[in-house]
Amino acid sequence: MSLSLRWDPSRGTSHHDLFLDVGEETYRCDSYYMAIEEDRPTVAVLEAVLAQWLRSLDALADGATCFWPYDWSDEYTGWVRVDRAGDTLTLHAGWSPQPAGYELSPCDYGTLEPSDWRPRDGSSPVRISVEECASAIRDSVRRLPR
Repeated sequence: MSLSLRWDPSRGTSHHDLFLDVGEETYRCDSYYMAIEEDRPTVAVLEAVLAQWLRSLDALADGATCFWPYDWSDEYTGWVRVDRAGDTLTLHAGWSPQPAGYELSPCDYGTLEPSDWRPRDGSSPVRISVEECASAIRDSVRRLPR
């Protein structure tokens, strides 16, 4: 799987229970900020995050870049950088000290982007078709535990 966002509520905590897979790499995150978002169930918040990913993918023009948040922490946020070249996307997991997790609503982050995006240590860019990426995001939504 080139891309997925997975949540494991069976861990019994809102820490280290959210997983981003990009290519062969997996990044462990916390669902804590999802759990406190507007008194909505965590699964509904994750659905909203993934729906925003799909909307931004649909709007991404050839030669453009967008960022998808996946990790909300007190001191930073994690972002997938998405670069489009024709029908091919390059995905690269990274992070930024700004905005911090508490400054970014998972349900409605709009067009907010990281101010100082940096690749994760040891991360590598992954190439994927636009169609495959959209399908992977929809699969992530379908696999969310209900």
